[in-house]
Amino acid sequence: MQVQNNELWSRCLDYVSERVEPKAFKTLFANISVESFDGASLVLRVSSDFICEQLDNKYSSVFATALKNSYGFVPAVSYNVVIDSNAGLERQGTTAFNTVSAPKQVTTPVEIRNPFEKQHNKITIDSNLSSEYTIDNFVLGDCNRLAYNAALAIADHPGTIFNPMFLWGASGLGKTHLVNAIGLEVQKRHPEKSVLYLSANLFMRQFVEAKMRDEVNDFIHFYQLIDVLILDDVQDFAGKTGTQNTFFHIFNHLHQSGKQVIMTCDKDPNELEGIEDRLISRFKWSLVAKMDVPDFQTRKDIIVRKAKNYGMELPQDILELIAKRVSSNVRELEGILTKLMAYSIYLKSELNVAIVEQILGPQPGSVVTEAQPIDTKISLNTIRERVCAYFNINESALQCKTRQHDVVEARQIAMYFAKKLTNDSLSVIGNAIGKKDHSTVLYSCRIVENRMSTNSEYRSKVNEIHRYLIS
Repeated sequence: MQVQNNELWSRCLDYVSERVEPKAFKTLFANISVESFDGASLVLRVSSDFICEQLDNKYSSVFATALKNSYGFVPAVSYNVVIDSNAGLERQGTTAFNTVSAPKQVTTPVEIRNPFEKQHNKITIDSNLSSEYTIDNFVLGDCNRLAYNAALAIADHPGTIFNPMFLWGASGLGKTHLVNAIGLEVQKRHPEKSVLYLSANLFMRQFVEAKMRDEVNDFIHFYQLIDVLILDDVQDFAGKTGTQNTFFHIFNHLHQSGKQVIMTCDKDPNELEGIEDRLISRFKWSLVAKMDVPDFQTRKDIIVRKAKNYGMELPQDILELIAKRVSSNVRELEGILTKLMAYSIYLKSELNVAIVEQILGPQPGSVVTEAQPIDTKISLNTIRERVCAYFNINESALQCKTRQHDVVEARQIAMYFAKKLTNDSLSVIGNAIGKKDHSTVLYSCRIVENRMSTNSEYRSKVNEIHRYLIS
């Protein structure tokens, strides 16, 4: 009986192969196998819903004719969708067509691979949200009022108002905190909705893994199931064409389905480099809200809130001193408070202005941030020459492929200042400093900015180089 079934199916495939494009036949038909045939109903084993849809729509006529020529009639066809036979991921299909004009209606629940759970046969979603970043402990100020009010509206009505949302600003200003808080509020107010937070970098790694396993369709289907997708640092998509293309289709599906999309970025959409125009245009559909550097009063409020978390209560004079001296971002404020706590606990000393002055160190020069653009313009050659002189390396070393620490650091800092202090394009900068592409320049700038926000010693070095460059 099985031999006869195989012969009939082989005839059917021969008929189809003569009438469809070779590439379409290889993709859609070649790997279909017969699971059972009882004389009236035919059960086929396929590898994805996409194949079912194509057979029952675009190729329904030729497929039905092939069945009729091979079996003598058009049997009732159903599918078993086997996503990963090794993991036991299989879904029973329902009756498809029994005439040429009756396409299959899929009514069975979807069970596809979750890229966060490699060996599960059911979808389980861990939101990846942090319980520490709530709406209650987010400090409101003029620097973030628009974003905050939009976040509350989204939490009440996800997928309707302010969808999508594009939140941008320099590193360390609270973007991740706020979008995380939105996710937690949605879970609290709409427990039936699935929420997922992840970084753009993690999304890219998952996409690469899905390509290697030939599971891109399942990867896309998984993300299309999410009700609220929160994607952090979308600027990391720069230069990643395949990832951008995949996210484009996921974005479109979620938006058209009334599902909420929230993105963060370190730049306004108009300033992004290496991102396709069609994605940029969709970013602009969004409520584009900027997170600015907190003003003096907001910094004081943040310090009070953070200090309470550490069990500290700072005198007003110390509070104002820190707020005046640390003005770049929230992460730097947290770093200073950690030092103060360590001094107070481990050295068993009361804090006073003199001690805090000592902990803060000498007044740093102006830090180059998004909120403090530098108007002074110097040449690329000057930047390259003086940065190399500072690190005591030859300019030619910047053009070599090496992982020597001093050379890599000098190249990154030179690219950082070239972007800040010149009007040259990213491509020109990359070619002049290391013969790199524009995405490498963007990456180097992010590395420098991140290290400056978390490492005071490194920040002092960059400020010193800055003064040397403009002297």
